[in-house]
Amino acid sequence: MPDSSYKPSYMSPEEMQALGIDVSGKVMETGERRARLKAFGLTSNITDLTAEGCKPGWQDAHYHIGVDESYMGAVGEFAVVIKLGSEFKLQIYDHRSGVLVPAGVHHNVFVFAGAKFFCNQNELETSVGNPDRKGNDWYAVDDPFWKWSKEVLGEQQVRRFDGDWLRTPVGYK
Repeated sequence: MPDSSYKPSYMSPEEMQALGIDVSGKVMETGERRARLKAFGLTSNITDLTAEGCKPGWQDAHYHIGVDESYMGAVGEFAVVIKLGSEFKLQIYDHRSGVLVPAGVHHNVFVFAGAKFFCNQNELETSVGNPDRKGNDWYAVDDPFWKWSKEVLGEQQVRRFDGDWLRTPVGYK
């Protein structure tokens, strides 16, 4: 039987900050709401597209040098595209599934309207902070595929290509 005398002690924001725990949030241009908890070499982001007026869409393609990133669905669906060699794999995930993207793998996320998911980051010993991103191990990817996918692949196309291997159309720059 659990000890009923145990009373957890709650920390104030100031106490958390003194221990190196950072809690923050922001609203993206699409209306997507993000909450972030960063502590002890780990980061957890909660993404929410359930607010009225949120638009489905792509985030920004990126990779991490020393961070494994996992995405886990909570409500609705999201899609992840990963680059393996010269090809790209698109997969849709729901509230019962998730994916681990290892450090060094180029990837992007499509968030469907009404989705909520977790993105957890595990900093490895090889983590390298990007001075252009406030020291975060996050690097933008410049590849014609990412530009094409963001401009051409909307919600219907993402659903159509679920589970497929894709290539950048010939001549697309």
